[in-house]
Amino acid sequence: MDISVAIELESSISEIPVDENFKLYAGPGAGKTTFLTNHIRHILKSSRKLKKTRQIACITYTNTAVNTLVKRLEGCTDSTEVSTIHSFCYKYIVKPYMRLLNEDSIPLDKIDGHEEIKLRRSQLREFKSSSQQLHFNDDKYLVEALGKLKWVLEDGEPVLKFLRYTDGRIGEYSIKKNSYILYKQLHWSEGKLSHDDVLYFAYRIIKEKPDVLEIIRARFPYILIDEFQDTSPIQTEIIKMIGERETYVGVIGDICQSIYSFQGANVDLFREFTLDDMKVYILSGNRRSTNQIINVLNHMRERVDFKQHSPTDLEGQAPIILIGDKSRLDSFLKDKFEKVMFLSYKNINHTNVNILVEDSDGDRSWRIYYLVQSLELAKNLDMKQAIKFMRQAYRKIEEFTEKEALERLRRLFDSYDDFQNKNITHLHNEYIVGHYQVSGKITRGRVKALYDGLTYKHLVTQIKNTETGSIDFKTIHQSKGEEFDTVCITLPSENEGKELDFLINPDMNKESHRVYYVAMSRAQYKLIIKLETVSEENKSKLEKIGFEIVQVT
Repeated sequence: MDISVAIELESSISEIPVDENFKLYAGPGAGKTTFLTNHIRHILKSSRKLKKTRQIACITYTNTAVNTLVKRLEGCTDSTEVSTIHSFCYKYIVKPYMRLLNEDSIPLDKIDGHEEIKLRRSQLREFKSSSQQLHFNDDKYLVEALGKLKWVLEDGEPVLKFLRYTDGRIGEYSIKKNSYILYKQLHWSEGKLSHDDVLYFAYRIIKEKPDVLEIIRARFPYILIDEFQDTSPIQTEIIKMIGERETYVGVIGDICQSIYSFQGANVDLFREFTLDDMKVYILSGNRRSTNQIINVLNHMRERVDFKQHSPTDLEGQAPIILIGDKSRLDSFLKDKFEKVMFLSYKNINHTNVNILVEDSDGDRSWRIYYLVQSLELAKNLDMKQAIKFMRQAYRKIEEFTEKEALERLRRLFDSYDDFQNKNITHLHNEYIVGHYQVSGKITRGRVKALYDGLTYKHLVTQIKNTETGSIDFKTIHQSKGEEFDTVCITLPSENEGKELDFLINPDMNKESHRVYYVAMSRAQYKLIIKLETVSEENKSKLEKIGFEIVQVT
């Protein structure tokens, strides 16, 4: 649908007609939650379609967003169902109507919710044996690979597959296609459904049993969906089928904040989504960020759809490109800024110590982090927490019990004097590798340089800094939907020209560029991007965009 026909809304409290299908383009800081809550109250006040048994469905992407909306809608929740798409589909489609599919392999009496699925060892043995794939020796990687299977639509039919070919490849072998459904059947036989399974069965139910569609439409004359740019094709088709008649559908989103393709989201779905007589609106204000930050964001999205503005004309300092040695930059940030939220593209499992961000092996980085935490807690005689953190370090090993954690602590403490003054490479290679299924010494490359330059004592200091609240860290994906006074984005140092491409040559068709856009748009007052080097040519380009270049020596 062409955005040129869109109607500009004055603010997030602007009212639109309740009995219409609509699409709202709203960028970061636009006040989408305010718009949603006001629109729901407007519907409750003026609609003639709501009755005692009829509700407004408000669907959003995360449980955090659900909780925020529920608080904002205090006093209206009896007439409004606020949930994630998975919870909505499970509660109103899958749980009550699964029996209509006559799936004999699924014990309906055992189905109780939806969860992240992880096969037990016995189930993995059965999977490998039944599918004749005994050549997979590493169960950890097999479990991770199987967990990436997704239901996708091909010619209107749900198909189980890997979104990327490489996701289903382990070493020199690929998981057999005819074994995909066996993986599902192993946990279905116990009544366990993954979040993705819920969408699969919901789609099948409403497509194969049209009477269910009529029941959903009668129950929900209005369905509002936030963060629509993050929906998958199956989710989109479910909503489209419901909205074909009787139910009014409103979708809200931002093309530039679509960053979940690895979960099946498609950026084009929001742009192309349409229903009969659908009206299009734009909410272009950004109440979160300063003019200086908004100008940089507009530079990135200039060719996409619309530019944002600050309704309050909020002024601030220019965003900063911070250049220098990593340790000097960390000290500079600690001295100059009271509270900094570090954001990184890396998808690692811990959320605190930014100094480990550059390790591309998430398993290794969180194991080091939790193991060091455990040792320092034990050193302070907090054994309960120490054991908890040690078990976190080895949480992917099923038989790692409290007894094992205590024994691991004892053995490491016997050698504490040896490694406390040495670097993390030494700790990892001498005391972590070779124990509890950990293999792969750090021997070369950028990771070795990182850990060679990081002593055990320095890492302990970094951890203590995070505990005092002076430094915090999230991946960019974890930060979505949040805002922070000061944001510092850590860029990888290799291929400097390529890493800055999202600023110098922004292309919002590239998901990597959209991810960095999301990161920058979290900042309210101060935006910092740090890296080790920048060419003189790129410095000039960045200054023209609106950045201040600060060299730390």
